[in-house]
Amino acid sequence: MASIETVANRYKPLRFNGIANGLDELLSMAEANEMSHLAFAEMLADHEPASRDKIRIALNLKRASFPVIKRLEEFDYRWQTTITKREINALDFSFIDNRENVISIGPPGVGKTGLASGIGLKAVEAGYKVLFNEYRSLMITTNKDFTKWEEFFFEENVAVPMVDRIIHHSHILMLGGEGYRLKKNTFL
Repeated sequence: MASIETVANRYKPLRFNGIANGLDELLSMAEANEMSHLAFAEMLADHEPASRDKIRIALNLKRASFPVIKRLEEFDYRWQTTITKREINALDFSFIDNRENVISIGPPGVGKTGLASGIGLKAVEAGYKVLFNEYRSLMITTNKDFTKWEEFFFEENVAVPMVDRIIHHSHILMLGGEGYRLKKNTFL
């Protein structure tokens, strides 16, 4: 008679690692619940994709590099005067599929980062890859000095926090001179 370890090892070449790693526990559950062979086979078929989803979510969550892990369920809407729970719940991730953006604007401390983290966490759990890019490099080119960015956003209280996030940990290269493209019609 084969041992549980021997049988579990036979699942590994088939790439059923969830079953291989959980076989002992799955067998114990089947015996405790007096499952039929068919019910046990169904449990194995359900366990493998669930195990793979759990591993995928854990890897994508690690790669996302969230500064804080906050769930949308933890977000306190009582302090919000401009957005509702219904609006946030209406974000069904079609914005990701459509390559649309979600932008949170507001004064410091109202929950923009926590809300973004919660939406990102829901996206990871739904199977999307997320990168919370505060710990990665970003390169931006612009022909407007940061002091002029309020012209883009029409208000200083919107531009200042955005510029603050962008220039934090940044190397700023101020270029001058005549434009190459206008002078030589060449591209850089």
